[in-house]
Amino acid sequence: MIKLLKLEYYKNLNYRPFKIFTILYFAILIALLFIGLVDFDLFGGTINLKEQGIYNFPEIWNFTTWIVGLLKIFLGLIIVFSISQEFSDRMFKQNTIDGLSRKEFIGSKLLTISIFTIVSTVIVFAITMFLGYQYSNTTDSAKVFEEIFFIGNYFVKLFTFFCFLMFLSILLRKSVFVFLAFFVFWIVESILSAMETFVKVKECKDLKEMMSYKMIFLRLIFYPWKVCRA
Repeated sequence: MIKLLKLEYYKNLNYRPFKIFTILYFAILIALLFIGLVDFDLFGGTINLKEQGIYNFPEIWNFTTWIVGLLKIFLGLIIVFSISQEFSDRMFKQNTIDGLSRKEFIGSKLLTISIFTIVSTVIVFAITMFLGYQYSNTTDSAKVFEEIFFIGNYFVKLFTFFCFLMFLSILLRKSVFVFLAFFVFWIVESILSAMETFVKVKECKDLKEMMSYKMIFLRLIFYPWKVCRA
């Protein structure tokens, strides 16, 4: 394992896009977590998300993991560029000649993905705890850890997303083709999700159930991180 980690470290250390996107990701991630401390001018009024209770326990776990989840594409770019470079520069072929098996190659990429996922999750957890204890209306232990499972959900979502991009990168081997395939997949998924929601709304037979779906729609617009509570 140590050998594979060293190999990935030295390969990516001299790859400029890898360093740039890594720094950008973690810088923007930290900035987004503190977004609630900034006042926004909207429709002639001032809105402060902190005053809306986004840093209150236990809701803060939902908010922070949702908002940083939007940034996963940055790390996804790192994974795609890193693997695609292996094939475009024929580094994969050279590593195979030097004795690196296909199993070890995939294992090295999974180790890289795991490290990025763990570091990102730990940062989100630490900053969430800090912001929660600083600005939450309650710091009771029961409330603090009531919805900590969102951190676990974030870890799984990030890891599976990176594994999916790794699969596309190894399969297609060109970053352009990977992003095209991912875009097509995203479009198809969005269409199927919209069709599923439409069918559910269409099958609503009573007013109460219909209002429930309307509330989900409104939350999706104004409080998207709270949709899963509906």
